[in-house]
Amino acid sequence: MAIVTPNPKTGGASRWTFLAAWGYALDKWGTEEKAREFVSRFYKNVAVLDSGSRGSTTTFAQRGIGDVLVTWENEAYLTLKEFGQDQYQIVVPSVSILAEPSVAWVDKNDQKHGTGKSIARLFEMALFQGRTGDYRGK
Repeated sequence: MAIVTPNPKTGGASRWTFLAAWGYALDKWGTEEKAREFVSRFYKNVAVLDSGSRGSTTTFAQRGIGDVLVTWENEAYLTLKEFGQDQYQIVVPSVSILAEPSVAWVDKNDQKHGTGKSIARLFEMALFQGRTGDYRGK
């Protein structure tokens, strides 16, 4: 099986893929040795290690490389939306990790560009109070 996934050495999201694979193996087999073996086999089956999630999605969906794409959930739904739900199937692993991208703002940038702290803080509040569901995956 040829896997397409981002390189954990070059992208933040791809590090989550590595950790999810490790967590799955640790949960399933219970030892770090078995987890290391699983992750090693996983990456030996990778056909392309793109620098990021979007590159992996492009490699898999547009270029037709690989049998399976391991990536963020939003990238999987983007693939269905852009290439047809009848073309791909989303498989959710039995064990995974919760990956929440961080949010930050720089006061100097807000002041320089006139965006104000209120916009950044409102965005942060919306993220963590669950009001951004319509934006997830877009």
